[in-house]
Amino acid sequence: MTKPYNTGKNDAGKNRLGLVLGGFAGALEAVGLVGAYGATVYSDNSWKSVGNGVGRYTNALLRHQLSKMMVVELLDNLYEDCAL
Repeated sequence: MTKPYNTGKNDAGKNRLGLVLGGFAGALEAVGLVGAYGATVYSDNSWKSVGNGVGRYTNALLRHQLSKMMVVELLDNLYEDCAL
């Protein structure tokens, strides 16, 4: 008697890159475009050699977030004024 051939594939716990490449293709393309633009303004991978990079990039991120929050707050206030 022969053993039945197992036609199932056990993928449990394996990396599911199809979810990323298929589901986030647009986001990955956008990241690539940002990287390409940055390389034209600066140079390839120059962000890796910035002195005190973690601190400087953290501060830049926080500045941008604060700026966006201020714009949202301004728009909220304008909307409230117009709604009255």
